Amino acid sequence: MNSEEQPFSEICRRLVDAYHPKRLILFGSQVWGTPDQDSDLDILVEVDETDEPVWKRPRKGYKALFGIGFPCDILVRTSEEIEREGAVPATLMHKIIADGQVIHGE
Repeated sequence: MNSEEQPFSEICRRLVDAYHPKRLILFGSQVWGTPDQDSDLDILVEVDETDEPVWKRPRKGYKALFGIGFPCDILVRTSEEIEREGAVPATLMHKIIADGQVIHGE
């Protein structure tokens, strides 16, 4: 495992431990563009259900990633929200579902 894979594997492990998600989907420049030294990891966390408002959901993930030393952006959505939002063409969720890379789950 090279030095770039180590933080990535640890980020995945910590997010899985924090959320027990159905899927983790990588998107953004790491998948669609040309990542550089300033690029972060954009990760969609798919959960079954939650009562938390959308804006509060990433807190648990950021707390789990504290000290990792690699910038990450986290979106947390339920399966229902992903299905609904992803059905709308020209939205970020549609692009994530169509072109993102599943890194955990199916």
